[in-house]
Amino acid sequence: MKRALLFFLTLLIWFLAGLYRSPVLMALALAQLLLYGGMGLLSCCLKRRISAGFVQKFTFLSKDHLGEHILWIENRGKIPMGPAEILLYIQAPGGSRTKQKLLIPALDSNARHEAALPLDKPRCGIYTLERGVLRVWDYLRLFRREKRLAGEAQIAVLPSNSRQIMMLPPDHTENQRGDGFVFPPFSGNNRDEIRQLREYRPGDPSRFIHWKLSARLDEFLVREYAREQEAEIPLYLQMSFDKIQPQVREAFYEILYGLLLGMRENGSRAAVCWREKNNRTRQIAVDSLSSCAELFVRLYQSEQELDNLGERESAGLRFGTDLRLMDGDRLLFQFSAEQYQEEVNGSDFTGSRCPE
Repeated sequence: MKRALLFFLTLLIWFLAGLYRSPVLMALALAQLLLYGGMGLLSCCLKRRISAGFVQKFTFLSKDHLGEHILWIENRGKIPMGPAEILLYIQAPGGSRTKQKLLIPALDSNARHEAALPLDKPRCGIYTLERGVLRVWDYLRLFRREKRLAGEAQIAVLPSNSRQIMMLPPDHTENQRGDGFVFPPFSGNNRDEIRQLREYRPGDPSRFIHWKLSARLDEFLVREYAREQEAEIPLYLQMSFDKIQPQVREAFYEILYGLLLGMRENGSRAAVCWREKNNRTRQIAVDSLSSCAELFVRLYQSEQELDNLGERESAGLRFGTDLRLMDGDRLLFQFSAEQYQEEVNGSDFTGSRCPE
């Protein structure tokens, strides 16, 4: 629109210059024509010297840290660049596709800029960024040139890191495996080697308190033993994502992530296993954030192949898309999709919170 108005104004001034034989108006019309052509050449030059792309083809982001740089844009020319724009088509988990514009600030010559991609109400899953287009303008924004971004990129959005589900014995006095399931809340289990003495924390067994030294210093101190070996906790997943509501799906991933973070915080390693539709059993050992991210990507990518919710395992810790946390045949906790955030926000997930 702006370009059409300028061209019409140039023609009008040219007509008036010829009508009144005015050298001033004639010079003004010629200057506008030169400006018009110059901005067109400038936009072509900027298009040739400016490039953009994805920082990584596959990126992990958590809901707590969505500000990581996804895109880069570089001005390799000697002419400063004005504001630009990147247009992306984003395919969200579930198949919905949206179009999003990302504004890029002005860049000096030989400068590079990296930008984050704001996701509106991000959900757990893999976002695919495709058909990216870089748009550049001249300084007067008369001419727009477009350049396509090479390839596509994917973003795996992981659940929030702020929720950890700690499972402790109901009385907080024993650290043993009975008919229930317990995360070991202590740093070690080798009674022959004391790693350090530390202040008492709620949930520490009374038998680990150093009573003599505590009485002398007038504060409770606890023996912390060295670890013999890292405990491995089997966790069986029962999942079916057919016709599942998005809110339930989101709750399942958030709670599962909280369970795994709770195990990791207590020094345990989770052996997560599940069965796919082809009756093939998958298993991943989760002992770090990177292995946890790998597990979630595998689950995201194979959601359509998972349908074992109705299966029953005789023993072991089980969690499914029905949001039931089971230990064998015993129900530990029934989460709800509407209130799961409040249910897992506490630092301790104890037997007292489990239903009778």
